Amino acid sequence: GVYTVSAGEGKGFSSFYVFGKNLSLIGCSTKDCILLYKKEPEPEPSASVQPGSAPKLETFLICAGAGDPTLIKRLTFRNDNSSSVKTKFFGVGGGHVQIEDCLFDGVMSSEVDAVYANSAICGSLAHSYPPPRVSIRFCIFDHCQSYGTATFSRSCGSLSSSYFINCGRSAVTAMDAAKVSVLN
Repeated sequence: GVYTVSAGEGKGFSSFYVFGKNLSLIGCSTKDCILLYKKEPEPEPSASVQPGSAPKLETFLICAGAGDPTLIKRLTFRNDNSSSVKTKFFGVGGGHVQIEDCLFDGVMSSEVDAVYANSAICGSLAHSYPPPRVSIRFCIFDHCQSYGTATFSRSCGSLSSSYFINCGRSAVTAMDAAKVSVLN
């Protein structure tokens, strides 16, 4: 089915957080299992809410524990946000995350990145998790047009047998001593 990942009224952003756990999120197919990222319109400003004070970011943040990797497999991640909302389908702040046979569909938005790996995401909790390591295999990245479709900073990554189309500035970005291998 289609599952909408959205923020409710009064929430600054929509995110799922996985801290210190390793999980498996496996769909039956990229055609039939879709996570739709959609930020609800912000409520009208009131005396207690400052206009524009809510963060404009949507992500699925993973800080996995040691041991077996967190597995994300056979899912479609689709953006349904406007260009004013920065969507990062995955933020990996720690641990090993393995992404296989997934479709990342930015849907023509200029502010979509698929995967961002950086221990700084965790802030002061970064020392509590193993350094981020992301393995991506058999994935399709379409219209992920922000800074980098797959961005690695102070982390390790491997990409194999994946397809990038209509990407923004770069398909794969490695910075701040990141170690990344790309095959096929």
